[in-house]
Amino acid sequence: MITSYTNGDLVHITENSFKTIENASKSVLVFPSASFVKLCKSLIGMEGIVTRRFLPGYEINVTFSNGQILQMKDNWVEKTP
Repeated sequence: MITSYTNGDLVHITENSFKTIENASKSVLVFPSASFVKLCKSLIGMEGIVTRRFLPGYEINVTFSNGQILQMKDNWVEKTP
């Protein structure tokens, strides 16, 4: 499914979406790394803004309120209500 996020959308990492990140790190692929997972854990609940959507639309850049910029799978964050 192509992401529903567009530039300017407000998003955040929730406990639920963090579990998706953790599960992805346990796959045979080595992404995301342990350090990325640790960083994401520190960002749970912090608001971010989508600053880029990568074609075909499965990944996004998120700039968090602390200035941290991450390229993420679209299911690793949720829209801020």
